[in-house]
Amino acid sequence: MSSFSPPLIRTTLARKAVVAVSGLVLVAFLVFHLLGNGLLLSADPQAYNRLAHDLEAWGWGFRLLEGLLAAAFLVHAGLALETVWRNRTLGGRYAGRPALTLKRLAGRSMAWTGPMLLAFLGWHLASLRFGPGIAQGYSVLVDGDRVRDLSRLVAETLQRPAVVGGYGLGLVAVGLHLGHGISSGLQTLGLGHPAWTPRLGQWSLGLAGLLVGGYGLLVAALVLGA
Repeated sequence: MSSFSPPLIRTTLARKAVVAVSGLVLVAFLVFHLLGNGLLLSADPQAYNRLAHDLEAWGWGFRLLEGLLAAAFLVHAGLALETVWRNRTLGGRYAGRPALTLKRLAGRSMAWTGPMLLAFLGWHLASLRFGPGIAQGYSVLVDGDRVRDLSRLVAETLQRPAVVGGYGLGLVAVGLHLGHGISSGLQTLGLGHPAWTPRLGQWSLGLAGLLVGGYGLLVAALVLGA
């Protein structure tokens, strides 16, 4: 059977390890991204713009971080989709019909939450990261420097109901994907232990819930004009 993977990661174990590592890198990014976005609610109206400006000031270092994140996402998505394709080609099916708990729903939804997140990320980058900037009037003075007014762009973007609905769907996909992916990745990397492996699924769902709740509360606060 043909494979999209490079020769070094064509074994099942190698593919799963790369998917696990890249996935955990992306989880770490979601945590730090949430903390950074929390500055949108800061008493200092320019705190978020200052952070964005400071990151841009890193120059090639910031571009390198963006490139590494993009590579992690593309590798994670590519290998995960290839695994789904291979499993379906081999005719894999779930045995029987066990009760559909939240944990099982998270596991079974991986095939469609992944593409949803890919589409959501593309839209998010196009509308915010590479959206209107100083040339389009989104500018503000921060510590004497004229910088992109990203906080205004975010606030205005979230005033559109369709955008808020899209974020809601994206957060549902994130929650389900992480609810299974975190525990699966940790076990793939051999970080399980008889004492806590049975609880990894619960911890995974808990962390996913905290992230989704954090992003959801942030969006709600911005929509309501907090």
